[in-house]
Amino acid sequence: MTWDSLFAGFRFIWRCQAVLGAMSFDLMATLFGGVTRADPIFARDILDNRPVGRRHPRSSPAIGHS
Repeated sequence: MTWDSLFAGFRFIWRCQAVLGAMSFDLMATLFGGVTRADPIFARDILDNRPVGRRHPRSSPAIGHS
C-alpha cells in the first residue's frame, strides 16, 4: 500500500457523491445514534416502566446482559 493508493481512495470517496453520502450517514448514525440512547424511550413507551425502572435497560450491559 502506498500513499498514492490511499489518497486515490479518498479522492474516489470525495468525488462519488453516493458513496460519500452513505459513509457520512453511517458515520453520523454510529456516533450519535447508539442503541442505548433509545433504551429509556423503549422502557417508558413499550414496557410502561416507572421512572425508577427506566434505568435498568441502560445498566444491563454493565452487568453482562446484551
